[in-house]
Amino acid sequence: MKLLLDSKIIRYMKLYQTIFHDHILDCAENENYIYFVIEENENPKEKLEKIRALENLLKKKVKIIRFKNDIKDFIRELVPELLDISIENNIVKIGVRKYDKPKVLGKNKSTLRIIERFLKRFFNIEEVKIV
Repeated sequence: MKLLLDSKIIRYMKLYQTIFHDHILDCAENENYIYFVIEENENPKEKLEKIRALENLLKKKVKIIRFKNDIKDFIRELVPELLDISIENNIVKIGVRKYDKPKVLGKNKSTLRIIERFLKRFFNIEEVKIV
């Protein structure tokens, strides 16, 4: 998948790399959050203080997702609320509890679009369904 980044996302990535010195694989944003996908060997939990400073600077919540080579492990990183995963013909079905579904979908399905974007980019997945 060809990756298109606007200037705002590039600025976010540059700022993140300046603060953390980590390699970023991808970045996306919605109304409330900015998502950074970093390499698997990086550990964002060691840098909580810097993450809070970055959130104050950007005036949005920051979610850091560690990339995994296995698609199911990566989906677990993206959706901690998940119960089960099924993958058929490049379509991923993610099972979550009924009360977690709105959180996973996001406002106007914005969180779902970000999950789809990351899975298309890294694993060539066509569609993601929340069940």
